[in-house]
Amino acid sequence: MDWTSNRTATPAVQQAELITIVDKLVLTGINIVYFQVRPECYALYNSSIEPWSYWLT
Repeated sequence: MDWTSNRTATPAVQQAELITIVDKLVLTGINIVYFQVRPECYALYNSSIEPWSYWLT
């Protein structure tokens, strides 16, 4: 799932959207959620969309 639905939204709006997503997961019985964090917007794998990470070169 891609989050956030609007990358230009304010942090408060993004946080509210994430809380809604997590609340729905809890209601369905999900008790673990993993997040992938990419602070520099690079890829650790071969990608035609994102640049190759300088950490791997």
